[in-house]
Amino acid sequence: MDQSGNKRGHQELTFSSTEEATTLLKWKATFQNKNNFLLASWTLSPTGSKNSSSDEEGSPDACMSCYRVICFNGCVNRLNITIAGVIGTLHEFAFSSLPFLDYVDLSMNQLSGTIPPEIGLIPPEMGTLINANSFFASSNKSFGPILAEIGKMKSLEELSVYENNLSGPIPKIESDLGELKLLHLYSNQLSGPIPNELENLKNLNKLQLSTNQLIGPILPSFGNKLLGGEIPPQLD
Repeated sequence: MDQSGNKRGHQELTFSSTEEATTLLKWKATFQNKNNFLLASWTLSPTGSKNSSSDEEGSPDACMSCYRVICFNGCVNRLNITIAGVIGTLHEFAFSSLPFLDYVDLSMNQLSGTIPPEIGLIPPEMGTLINANSFFASSNKSFGPILAEIGKMKSLEELSVYENNLSGPIPKIESDLGELKLLHLYSNQLSGPIPNELENLKNLNKLQLSTNQLIGPILPSFGNKLLGGEIPPQLD
C-alpha cells in the first residue's frame, strides 16, 4: 500500500486521448536511466483497438499498463513513483497536459537540475496543477527557489519537498493556499524570515521548517503548529 492509499503494482489504464500518455512517455525519454525496469510498463499500446471507448471510428485510444499511475474517468488522477530509482529532472514534464492530476509523489528519487526563474516550485508548469491536493518531491536533488506561483495550486492540501537543496526565501503566498494542511520544507537551504502570510493559512496544522537558514521571530500563532526539530537561535 502506498501513501495515496492504492495498492502497489501495475494498473490497467485507458486514456481518453493520447496526450496524457504521451506526456508521461516524453518525460520518461529524458531520464538518464530510461530503461528503468520499474517503469518498463510505461509504453503506448497500439491505437484503434477493438476495446476503444471512442465514439468515432478510428479515433486514437491510448492504453497503458503503467506502474503506479491511476486513472479516473479516463484521465490521469494519481502518480506515485516514490523510490522508483528515477534519475532525471522535471523540466520536460508537461504538467499542464495532466489537468486532472490531484496526487503526485516523486519522493526518494534522483530528480535534479536547475530551476528556471519563471516556475512555481520545480517545473515551469507546476502552477497549472490547480486540481492537485497533494505534491511530494522529498529526498531528491532539486535546487533553486520556491516562487509565489505555487499559490496557483489552490486545491493543495499537502506540500512536502524536504531534503532537497531548495534555496532563497519562503514566498509570500497570501491566502491563496487556503486548503493547505501540511507544509514540509525542512532540510533545505531556505533563508530569510518566515513570512507573516503563513499565519493566514488557517487550515495549516503541520509545519516543518527546521534545518534551513531562516532568521527572525516565530509568529505566535505557530505555537500550535509543528515546526520540527530544535528552534535555531536566529528564530528565538
